[in-house]
Amino acid sequence: MRRGIRPLWLATACCLTLMLSGCWNSRELNNLAIVTGMGIDRMDGTGQYLVSFQVVNPSTVSSNLNGGGPGDQPIVVYSAAEKSLFGAMRKASQKISRQLFFSHTQLLVIGEAMARGGVQELFDFFDRSHEFRLNMSVIVSKDSTAQAILRKVTPLEKASASGLNKRLKMTQSVWAHNLTVDVKEIITAQSRAQDMALSGIENTPEKGIMIYDGLAVFREGKMIGWLKGEHAIAILMLKNKIKSTIFQLSCPHSKEKLFVELIGAKSSLHVDMRSGKPAFHVRIKEEGNVSEVHCPVDLNNKATMVKLQREWADRTQAMVEATIRTSMNERADILGFGDAISRKYPKAWKLMERNWRESYADADFDVTVEAYLRNTGMTLKAYIPVASES
Repeated sequence: MRRGIRPLWLATACCLTLMLSGCWNSRELNNLAIVTGMGIDRMDGTGQYLVSFQVVNPSTVSSNLNGGGPGDQPIVVYSAAEKSLFGAMRKASQKISRQLFFSHTQLLVIGEAMARGGVQELFDFFDRSHEFRLNMSVIVSKDSTAQAILRKVTPLEKASASGLNKRLKMTQSVWAHNLTVDVKEIITAQSRAQDMALSGIENTPEKGIMIYDGLAVFREGKMIGWLKGEHAIAILMLKNKIKSTIFQLSCPHSKEKLFVELIGAKSSLHVDMRSGKPAFHVRIKEEGNVSEVHCPVDLNNKATMVKLQREWADRTQAMVEATIRTSMNERADILGFGDAISRKYPKAWKLMERNWRESYADADFDVTVEAYLRNTGMTLKAYIPVASES
């Protein structure tokens, strides 16, 4: 009995060791180069990608380290040119002694020339790779290369890519002229043959200053132009990604203006088919507070508030209609109208999917807006007093 039990225990122990994962693929921190941002440009005439990696300089991360001096840069940018993104990643090993580590990459910058040439193949790589986070934000560099954007050091953040990612989310939240889009959203849009809009960033002569300015519009994977200002606000509103922004309204009986802070908006999209032609119905409800007044106006007067609400609703309606019409003229369905048809009328969508952009340009639509002013701030009185009627 005992002779038979001993081999059985040995066999069991051997089987259990096979189930232990161990540390076969472990990587030491001092052998890693932490990449916070990545940029992709197209090199003219060569068909190669110029891929740039913004790497954290470890000597400047902690003040407890003795290696970092006051003149050390917090980030270092390495670039490599190859015909494939994966090849460029490996080729960068010629310039850096550590292995590139992408688990902390927060930002992907695409050069405008690269974007205009087409980006479909880029995201095939990211979809297949296990090294990248699919929630990293994607932006387009306006009138400059992605490499130039990554090389610029921002004053408030040691890693400028991290700072640019934070700024993108902040400016979308309070200004609504830009849109945060991550890699996963782009992969999903491409799998459904949807068009898209990505935030643009512009370099400036000022030290460390870069400005988010407008949205880059893509049709069939290629950038075709920019949309700015109220067009960008309308896109965020239609995508239900707007939190706050500022609207300018006309004062009653005055050439001066007053300003409204948007505090919330909700949009819905419905579609029906009329003789085989789609008709879209957009409904928007927005709420806001009076934030600044430059004219004599009685905000305690109900009729005045109703008039201001009507003007705000009319202005929003005109803004949204102009944006939809612009996207239709460009045949770029960046608002997801085609996706609404595919969900409600899948059979009709199969018939029009191939020529959808032409059908989209001729589609009917209407926009209805409800606007409500909820608050006038800490006072009902205008700084400029209302003239008394004689």
